[in-house]
Amino acid sequence: MSLVEKAAQRLRERSDSNGPIPPQPSSSSETLPPTDLLAASETVSPVNHNPVVVNVAALQRIGLVPPEVVRDKIGREYQRVKRPILQVIAEDRDSPMGVNRIMVTSAKPGEGKSFTSLNLALSLAQELDHTVLLVDGDVASPRLSRALGLGKDPGLIDTLLSDDISAEQVIRTTDIPRLSVMPAGRRYDQATELMASRRMRRLVDELAADSRRIVLFDSAPLLATAESQALAMTMGQIIFVVKAGHTERRALDSALSLLDQSSARVSLLLNQSRAAYGDDYDGYYGAYGGGVNGTSQL
Repeated sequence: MSLVEKAAQRLRERSDSNGPIPPQPSSSSETLPPTDLLAASETVSPVNHNPVVVNVAALQRIGLVPPEVVRDKIGREYQRVKRPILQVIAEDRDSPMGVNRIMVTSAKPGEGKSFTSLNLALSLAQELDHTVLLVDGDVASPRLSRALGLGKDPGLIDTLLSDDISAEQVIRTTDIPRLSVMPAGRRYDQATELMASRRMRRLVDELAADSRRIVLFDSAPLLATAESQALAMTMGQIIFVVKAGHTERRALDSALSLLDQSSARVSLLLNQSRAAYGDDYDGYYGAYGGGVNGTSQL
């Protein structure tokens, strides 16, 4: 039994166990710290309403989109990956889980979750019946924000800290139809508490209120910071990236255990599989399909 099959078995057991998860009690993190605790030296660029130009060549150079030689093949793989995600959204459109709220994560850094987030967002944006909002939720290491030239722009954290900055103010349209981006925003030491707050839940509700909008969060690796565990509590679907030949069984089990309190549908996506394209394309990204009892193994 492969690593992914063993993880899928764990997810099957999770989905069959003990019925619904009881609501979690409120905690002291519901009270947000005042914004005047921010360091005076921190500055944020003003809101910019110009569309973001998605520079494919620059993104290729830093490994966030595939090179031309395999781009079409990987594009077809993401067409396969997104179909079960869209099926869940279509079938459970009225579900209180909010299945159009999707988080992409991994166990540790370097397993391809930001690559997955961006390329999945680009593929989903081709759907005529949906728009896509890509949110950089990896506030500790906002690689997507920097890659798109939004590293100093206000974003997610700023909307959580300030009543004067709305979500729609910091959402940036792009030159790709139906794709918009929310950057991570400023750094903040108590980001985990912000992610776990009632205000964060209200923000996610607001972003996902339109069922035609898919809200895709690129989140931090689960074993690297606590933000993703808190964010998972507001999600309807979670895409868990597993790097072939790299992700350790112990790390995978530990990371999945952190999702036990989430009611989201968890899917596994196998990345960097040589079997997808043959030895010539080793090092790029592929995915496999097959449902697992309420969860998915992508």
